[in-house]
Amino acid sequence: MYKINIRKLPSAVEFYQHFEFKYLHMNYDRVAVFPETYPLFIGMRDIREIVQ
Repeated sequence: MYKINIRKLPSAVEFYQHFEFKYLHMNYDRVAVFPETYPLFIGMRDIREIVQ
């Protein structure tokens, strides 16, 4: 699992989601929480699919 934290760049979240990154702790699109960072991760299975 690879993790990335994005600070105050809402368009950056969409950029990484396009490459199969997912929220690490909760889906921030569905809750009224606006943290300073948005922890995202990409699973090893997704990485293998991208590489192939």
